[in-house]
Amino acid sequence: MATTGELGKLKLAWRPGRASGDTTNEGHIMMPTPLAQELGENEWTFAFKISTGTFDEMKTAKYAYERLTPSISYQKQALNVFINRLDNKIWPLEEKIDLEKEFSMLGLPRELLVSAIYPSYRKKDAFVVRLANLTKKSVTIDKKILTDVKIVNALEEEIVYTEEIQPYDYITLQMTL
Repeated sequence: MATTGELGKLKLAWRPGRASGDTTNEGHIMMPTPLAQELGENEWTFAFKISTGTFDEMKTAKYAYERLTPSISYQKQALNVFINRLDNKIWPLEEKIDLEKEFSMLGLPRELLVSAIYPSYRKKDAFVVRLANLTKKSVTIDKKILTDVKIVNALEEEIVYTEEIQPYDYITLQMTL
């Protein structure tokens, strides 16, 4: 775990934008952030889930995924925003992007778990979606979904694959926007 008690860093080789820490220019101050420090003891948790009835692999996999997926949060700092302006630390977008409130690229069977979504490394305007079948039964994907995507390996090379994801197997889809 690494934390810092100040926002900004002196003597950087490359300083993008108007960042704090460059004390050679007026208005570029080191900003104390004591609440960001990890002081004292750290506490770690683990879990057991005990339930009655029949063991359901998919429910267990989803529970583990939800429990282990980190939450995205923002730590509110008590900074004087008049003196310590944060708006000059944000880079403007090169082009404005308007996004729909909701957007769906594909509908998936409930038996599948999305294990990763990331921009394609090899194709512009494409995303990679990795799906996991964490059950002991094969899962069939609708042929309509497979007509709009490429099935690829981890290197994003197209591979031949059936519409069926085998038990405890993964499938990787490359989707062009």
